[in-house]
Amino acid sequence: MNIDNEAIAEYLTIGYTLDWKTFEEGKKYKPRNMKFPKLKTRPDVTIADVKRELKNYFMKFAGKKVAVMLSGGKDSRLVVEMCNSLGLDATAITIGYRRDSRENIIAEKVSSALGIPHMFLELKPEIYSEQNLRQSILFCEADPTSLPFLTHYYYRDTLSNFDVVFEGHYLTTSLREDRFYQPKDNMKRLLRAITFDSIIKEAAREKVKQRLILQNENEMLNEMCLQEFKDALFKKFDITKNLFNLEWPNNDENVLNAIWSLPDKGTVKAILKKYDYGTRRLPCTRSPFPLYFPWIIHYGYKYLKNLTGGVRGGLISNADMGPWCGYEKIHMNIVKNLAGKLSLPDSLGLEFLDNSVVKRKIERISQRRDYASSIERLVRVKIWLEEAR
Repeated sequence: MNIDNEAIAEYLTIGYTLDWKTFEEGKKYKPRNMKFPKLKTRPDVTIADVKRELKNYFMKFAGKKVAVMLSGGKDSRLVVEMCNSLGLDATAITIGYRRDSRENIIAEKVSSALGIPHMFLELKPEIYSEQNLRQSILFCEADPTSLPFLTHYYYRDTLSNFDVVFEGHYLTTSLREDRFYQPKDNMKRLLRAITFDSIIKEAAREKVKQRLILQNENEMLNEMCLQEFKDALFKKFDITKNLFNLEWPNNDENVLNAIWSLPDKGTVKAILKKYDYGTRRLPCTRSPFPLYFPWIIHYGYKYLKNLTGGVRGGLISNADMGPWCGYEKIHMNIVKNLAGKLSLPDSLGLEFLDNSVVKRKIERISQRRDYASSIERLVRVKIWLEEAR
């Protein structure tokens, strides 16, 4: 197999490959289980239209056993509210390190208010072990960008008990988030939403940036969002179909086109409010105001407007490794140990890799959450290259 170093550089720089490239030279990923939706925005779409499309979509699963991956945020809350209001046989599932994490406490309150079952799946250290990584990488088509989420892989037997598993946060995408300041220029907005990892030498990072710009040249914001979703996440869920039946609302063209036809604003929050879903009054982990308020006071609004992608990424909570659970250091230590076992970075031999930056990140990995994510990508590349050869 000939290795595509350009694809590896893209993955290490931005976390995914562009245009469905794989690590095998000349080979692109071809979906097996899903048809990618087409974007056709419609004029005069309202919140009521979005709710109707969501209802039509969820009703396809009437009579089936449904699981909703419920975090402490609004997107998954809307999914579980829709399932409950339509009388679907729904169970909420929360993944985390501790039952007393804020994510799980809020998810339990939401489930209790709706009167639906709730399951807690513990994030055990072995989920991120070298052995589990190697086993899960066997599901990849041709690169670790299609590696299923390790939590999905580890709990595949549990999740396979359901006919459908919903991931709520795909109702929105990073480029359309209204909670952050965003420039009007679409290309600037795209570049601000992406972190260009410094473990790749500057010249190589610049090449990746130019390929990213070329791919999205003259595209509308919605088209950029769809392309990013396609490049960054679609392969993972297509592969995960081999493990269990996974669906999510953004996979439906009617839902996607209705939501993205609306102006760029808090669609999910608007639906919860307009239809008076009771759980909208419960706490939510995603409000950024408490995090930003001290910065605004100290530095002024200008500082807030110029937040970098790295800072933005470090503040966003998620069900797997969110700061709300208070146990992100477990993940940091696991990645640091893996880096030591695999003798990173010396054994990789990639000319575009900045070994001095890699070594510094490994040394300071316990201080920075984004360092752990950066080195974890290197770990996956090393394991994939070993398995592929």
